[in-house]
Amino acid sequence: MDSSGPWYLRFLWRVPQMPKKKIRVFMKLGDYFIAKENGAAARFCYQKAQELADSIGAVHYQKKTNEKLSNLS
Repeated sequence: MDSSGPWYLRFLWRVPQMPKKKIRVFMKLGDYFIAKENGAAARFCYQKAQELADSIGAVHYQKKTNEKLSNLS
C-alpha cells in the first residue's frame, strides 16, 4: 500500500464514502492532477482507486484505472 501521497489526499481517502463514489472521486482527482502536471499525486489517486476497485470487484473501474496508470508510464 502506497502511503506517500500528499496529506490532503491521504485524509480524503479516510473520509467514509460509498466505494464506487470514492473511486469516481479519486479518478477525477487523478485527471485533475494530470492536467496540473503533478504525476506523483495523479499516480497516488489512480492507485488508490485501483486498490478499492480490486477489493470490491468492480471490473469496469479496474479497467479504467489500469488504462490511466498505463498512460502515466
